[in-house]
Amino acid sequence: VSTQSTGYYITNNLRMERIRYNILNKEFVKWYPKVTLILFLATSYFYRPLQQATLMYNVCHEFSLDDKTISHLDVQTETVTTKMLFKICFTAIIVFLLAADIAENSIFSGIVKAWDYFKYVLAGMYWVGMFLWPVKLLVGRLRPCFLDGCKLSEDYAARKTGLLDASGCTNDNYEYYCQSFFSGHAFLAFYCFMSLVGYVHVRKIKWSLFWYGLLLSVPCWIGYTRIIDNQHHPSDVTAGACAGTLFAVFTYFIVNN
Repeated sequence: VSTQSTGYYITNNLRMERIRYNILNKEFVKWYPKVTLILFLATSYFYRPLQQATLMYNVCHEFSLDDKTISHLDVQTETVTTKMLFKICFTAIIVFLLAADIAENSIFSGIVKAWDYFKYVLAGMYWVGMFLWPVKLLVGRLRPCFLDGCKLSEDYAARKTGLLDASGCTNDNYEYYCQSFFSGHAFLAFYCFMSLVGYVHVRKIKWSLFWYGLLLSVPCWIGYTRIIDNQHHPSDVTAGACAGTLFAVFTYFIVNN
């Protein structure tokens, strides 16, 4: 009787713990996009002051004029600008979700279902930015076009040996050229499009292999342009792609719950 009572007690406790976990899990999934939206509105209002305040923590490592990895020309016209990146991501997500859901439901029902997934992807984009900014500041890796972009003063440019620091830069926005790791373009692009890959898997959309290939080709192309435009080292793009994929997996598991 004692053994049976103990077994019943343990089983009952495990059941209660599972119930509590499910309740907390559902509450987290429910409030996650709402809390993120509030944080987004708050940080958007203070975006400029926060950006300027955090730039003081921007690390810019010493460098040598003989370093060939930072001696590439600064491409003035980027293939994919930041604004273009956001347009590509938002357009792809909205069009794809609406097309997939409206094709299987009524227009109103399709819009509601598309929004149910879109709000979690949107929440994840906020955390992508919150994670990316401090990493770029604290790592302080120099971009491939650093020497051309920071516009060294004549005294610094005349030096041929020894390690130099960013105090010789005449470009007021030289901090941008100290934020190579990791690629924000690759991070955001892989996050958005890998989230759509997860959506294809969850909804079991037809021709899934075709959609996987098409959706993956876009962030790969964006990452490639960052390398050929001399904005990032290949390892920066690779790290950004891996981080974006991990964030997309996180969103995938939240939506599944």
